Amino acid sequence: MTAERAAELKAMYDDLNFVLDTSDIPEWTAEDFKNAIRGRSTVPSRSKSSPVIAWLKKQGKGYQSCMNAILRREMLASFKSSTR
Repeated sequence: MTAERAAELKAMYDDLNFVLDTSDIPEWTAEDFKNAIRGRSTVPSRSKSSPVIAWLKKQGKGYQSCMNAILRREMLASFKSSTR
């Protein structure tokens, strides 16, 4: 990520008064880092995609951008409704 993009994102979230709550994420210990395996993910297997992701993939190239746009629209709508 470029410094310019990071500044853009920070400004966007600052404008929305967005606060990322990381209180439920435990800090990694030295032991955690020692036992970590590079490239191993805790994300579920892609073969077990949800129906929504499967539908988006069928739309073709750019499905991740489409998913991001849908999520962003919902996030902004949520912010708007919570300020009323």
